[in-house]
Amino acid sequence: MIPTIRPYRRDDLDAVLRLFGETVRLINSRDYDPGQIEAWAPSDPDREVWHGRLSSCDTLVAIDAG
Repeated sequence: MIPTIRPYRRDDLDAVLRLFGETVRLINSRDYDPGQIEAWAPSDPDREVWHGRLSSCDTLVAIDAG
């Protein structure tokens, strides 16, 4: 199935934060030490900062059609 690509919306924030955090903590954990991982993907990210960054540029999200 082909995913739908559309602009980021505020209600995407939870999914974006989860995807980013899991990617850094699970996949990149072999490349960085725990301090670097926490700095890059804090366990309690500042949601307003993230939303501001994502909404201030042309951020696209892919929605799985399945």
